[in-house]
Amino acid sequence: MTRIINTIKLNKKIAYLQKLKSLNKESGLIFNSLDNILNDFIGHKLFTILKFDKINSNLERVYTSKPREYPLQGKKDVIRNFWQVQVLEKGIAYIGYNFQDIKTSFSDFDLIKKLGCSSVLIIPVKSGDNIKGSVNLLHEESWYSDNDVKIAQSLVSVNK
Repeated sequence: MTRIINTIKLNKKIAYLQKLKSLNKESGLIFNSLDNILNDFIGHKLFTILKFDKINSNLERVYTSKPREYPLQGKKDVIRNFWQVQVLEKGIAYIGYNFQDIKTSFSDFDLIKKLGCSSVLIIPVKSGDNIKGSVNLLHEESWYSDNDVKIAQSLVSVNK
């Protein structure tokens, strides 16, 4: 799906996130703002932020738009499936376009489907060459595009 983006509005939102970061605002406020901004520009039914622990080879949920279904501090092991290699090792965004992509990428695909999600956009959170985690947006089938990757990366990069 191609979206028309107001670049002036996008730049204002980037500046807002930068200001929150520079004022050392708590991560919950910054994550919630990022959630709302990404929903406005791209859209999602589920939004999570995962922290990558390379030493213990796991991901910990540090933010979620659906805490009942996906509670904070939930952990999952890195199993080196396609998206995890692409995002966590190579630092490249991943788009899963349909439910088959969801099914091959996530063990909790039934819950994801129950939430009405059949596509995913995963953006690596990087600091230099170090992958710190990922920002994950899920929505209905064929929702995300390469253009969405650019928009999301511009917003996520503020929160390194």
